Amino acid sequence: MDINQYGKTKTEAQVKKATLLEEAKGWTTYIDGDKVTVKDWLDKWLVTYAKPKVRQNTYESYESVARIHVIPHLGSQNLSKLQANQIQSMINNLTSTKSARVREYAFSVLRMSIRQAIREQLLKYDPTLAVSSPKKAKKELKPLSIDEWNGQGKPPKDVQYRLGHSSISMTLDTYTHHVPTRQNDIADWLETTIPSMVTS
Repeated sequence: MDINQYGKTKTEAQVKKATLLEEAKGWTTYIDGDKVTVKDWLDKWLVTYAKPKVRQNTYESYESVARIHVIPHLGSQNLSKLQANQIQSMINNLTSTKSARVREYAFSVLRMSIRQAIREQLLKYDPTLAVSSPKKAKKELKPLSIDEWNGQGKPPKDVQYRLGHSSISMTLDTYTHHVPTRQNDIADWLETTIPSMVTS
């Protein structure tokens, strides 16, 4: 409805205007950035912005990391006054108690919510830009042995090429964990194969 509707009299127009204003209260929810806390905003961001855009399991992981790792550290802070050093303290605390994956995820969820708050003009700047981001979790790779390579149809020479090693000796020196066993297998094969080749 148009808020500029007029009645036949001034009183009627004022009544209609008051009615429209009352109805308009349900159209939008105004958020006062000076009064909302980080917890308040995270709760709203999760339901209003994150949940409609991501899968249910992703939303649940966002909600979990916010509730368990972000809110206990920053939840009571005033959103509009949130400082980089406060976020850094959270990261540092998580560094001493949680995995790199948890630290990275907690920081990511907080950063996404803050950037939405900036778009809504609840914050004037992004305090996460001044934070030393947590180091990303590194996956430790366990090298395969020669037996495992051959068992999977991956000859060492092919692996050498794939890894970019300059020589097969570099590959073998690095990854041959089961060479003694392999050598015994070769010796057994020679003992049974060579005599049969000679007699034939």
